[in-house]
Amino acid sequence: MGFIVFGELQAQVGLAEFFVRCPACESHQPADAMVVSHYYHFYFIPVFPVGKHVDLVCQHCGLKRYGTSFDSTIISNYDEVKTKYRHPWYTYTGTALLLMPIVVAILVSI
Repeated sequence: MGFIVFGELQAQVGLAEFFVRCPACESHQPADAMVVSHYYHFYFIPVFPVGKHVDLVCQHCGLKRYGTSFDSTIISNYDEVKTKYRHPWYTYTGTALLLMPIVVAILVSI
């Protein structure tokens, strides 16, 4: 009898400092941020990424917010920084392993 191991895991993408609107300070303050990528896995082999979130700590008052969505509602310069914090390459390894036999079959038939 075997066990099927699957689920969702996280991988740290990067650390940064963003200016965000703090709900406690009610002003724009710098905050320490950790961007985290979520991905599905099957037997601990990453299949594909499903989203990102950011954990924020306000440097002025110390308010901590975990699991905040990584988008323009929180980060004012989101358009500038979104390409810097991409999903890690290894989160696509399961998809690559699934597509490899198809690509090989196409190349062999040509």
